Amino acid sequence: MTEAQAKKELAEEEEERLANGGVSLHAMSAGTFVAMGLDLEDAKCVVSKTCSRILSNFYSKVSNSTASKECYCPCHGKEGGQFD
Repeated sequence: MTEAQAKKELAEEEEERLANGGVSLHAMSAGTFVAMGLDLEDAKCVVSKTCSRILSNFYSKVSNSTASKECYCPCHGKEGGQFD
């Protein structure tokens, strides 16, 4: 299912609920909420990848450092991974 299909389905469900006497519990629709969540997840991955690149670059330049080289990067599937 694509994002557009999911948003359309959620909008249709919300329309039906409102047409049947339901009330809108939030100012934001469910489709908008889901889209914002997906955007947030994308942004988190961009930040994680940028962090990994910066740390990798840093550690390659400071190879004699005694600093820990471990970093949790959820988008890369590395927990406690080492950067060489």
